[in-house]
Amino acid sequence: MILIEGKAGTGKSNLVAENHRIMVESNAFFIEGKFDQVNRNIPFSAWVQSFNNFVELLLTENPEELKSWCDTIRERVGKNISYLSQIFPSINWLFDDIVQEEMQFVPETQNRFRIAVEGLIQAISEKTPLVIFLDDWQWCDLGSVELLKFILESKSINNILIIAAYRDNELGRSHYFNKIFDYLDEPNDLNHQVLKIGKLSPNDTLELLQDTLKQRDGKVDGLNELIYERTEGNALFYVQFLQTIADESQIHYNLQNNEWQWDNNKIKGAIISEDIVSLLLKKFSKFNAKEQSVLQTAAAIGNRFQFDLLTTLCDLSEHELAEVLQKPIDEGMIIQDSSIGLAGQDTKFKSISYKFSHDRIQQGVYSSIADNERLQIHYEIGKYLLKNLSSEEQHKQLFSLVNHLNKSSSLISEGDEIKQIVEINLQASNKAKILYDLNNAFDYASVGIDLLDKFSLDEDHDL
Repeated sequence: MILIEGKAGTGKSNLVAENHRIMVESNAFFIEGKFDQVNRNIPFSAWVQSFNNFVELLLTENPEELKSWCDTIRERVGKNISYLSQIFPSINWLFDDIVQEEMQFVPETQNRFRIAVEGLIQAISEKTPLVIFLDDWQWCDLGSVELLKFILESKSINNILIIAAYRDNELGRSHYFNKIFDYLDEPNDLNHQVLKIGKLSPNDTLELLQDTLKQRDGKVDGLNELIYERTEGNALFYVQFLQTIADESQIHYNLQNNEWQWDNNKIKGAIISEDIVSLLLKKFSKFNAKEQSVLQTAAAIGNRFQFDLLTTLCDLSEHELAEVLQKPIDEGMIIQDSSIGLAGQDTKFKSISYKFSHDRIQQGVYSSIADNERLQIHYEIGKYLLKNLSSEEQHKQLFSLVNHLNKSSSLISEGDEIKQIVEINLQASNKAKILYDLNNAFDYASVGIDLLDKFSLDEDHDL
């Protein structure tokens, strides 16, 4: 196991991304997931993303190889595959004959789910080395930590590397992830290493600036000192600051002299944001109204979002949305995440998903949404999921659905609609309880009870 700790913007995720190619070239399966600040109370969210990633990779294999994988998975997971498929729905893309067992609030459910995950990891790591990268543990849920601890303690899992990245300055004394530190402090057979990613040194940023501007004769020293003083060596902030002064023509390329030119005094006197979120918002504010609206809706969905959902919510055609997203892509604010998407969708655009290139970008865009507009966006997302997903799919995406509806519940006044939200909160509470995510189980139950009281629905004794 490798733990990568550091403040936001120091380059933890980029460090892993730079080594991704090396891992893949060594024939390792590299899968990844990320905990989300907007959807932080969805159990196992990063684990679900990572195994979605695995299934997407499998679906690119030829039929013979895919069958071999499926046979190995079924053999290792056995009768617990139903428990696996209910938490990791993408497993159903590989098997169309899974008989769903009802999950109940008993210790056996949690044990069988963990054993199923253990079997899945065994199936993968027996055939090829496996690397699992899970990012932003500062926003994790308790169940994800317990699952990680179970995997680390397993004597049956080999040939695997787990990389966990987190902001150590955001882990308080009572944070769930401290359970992992406590385990690592105990005598065990686990090989692990902690990488502390701090701020860049002035020499680091000087080298970066020299390479960028193709000048090594001391001309960039003053500019480096100026930017470093503003950004304090934060890698993301440094790069964005440099991009900003270029966008504002504080630095430009002189074709006649064939070199970059700037005026340190003008840059020093320029009014440029003192923190990274404000700086990113300034860039965002230069987008046109349609581009801003689309990105705001995407930020409300989460760090990752699917193209087809965004077309519906923004009332745009596929080609219109593709054009709108091009500028954020060119600016490096979002990147394409996957070209597989949902099984059975063969439309050119529908299967594409995207992600924000950094959570601070998502944070900035999400914070720019006015409160009333934010409620409306979450309401539209929840309404879309209710209308367009089957009962089975709603159950698979239950936590995402209930979170959007709860965030927008103040917009709902119709009795039948309120009752439906109460019922969904009851389902979410029961499912969270089954997963031993008792904090969220309590929260969902509390929301349902408050809505019953507020709208005088207490005559419905079943609810």
